[in-house]
Amino acid sequence: MILLSFDIEEFDMPFEYGKTISFEDQLSISTEGTFKILALLKKHQVKATFYCTANYALNKPDVIAEIVNNGHEIASHGYYHSDFKVEHLKQSKEALEKLTGSKIASNKLFIKIFLLF
Repeated sequence: MILLSFDIEEFDMPFEYGKTISFEDQLSISTEGTFKILALLKKHQVKATFYCTANYALNKPDVIAEIVNNGHEIASHGYYHSDFKVEHLKQSKEALEKLTGSKIASNKLFIKIFLLF
């Protein structure tokens, strides 16, 4: 059995180093990487879970559709990558379920919740 997961989010790492990056570039970098991953998964006939922020998904519904159409699972990675609020758990789940038409069964943010206490 192979279990793989990937994160898809607005690529905001430059901000951690005091740099700037446009929102369009954040989305573009993640999109390019996602399509490369999808090609590898298809080549090797492997399915994966993609933990995705709702913000990315709502801005790139075509990418999400491609992931779902290839038989992969979409799971929640919060609403925004750099901003966590407890209410985002429900909002992200609802947005992703509406977009994919599937139940979102997993959320990668539970670990972060425990670190808050």
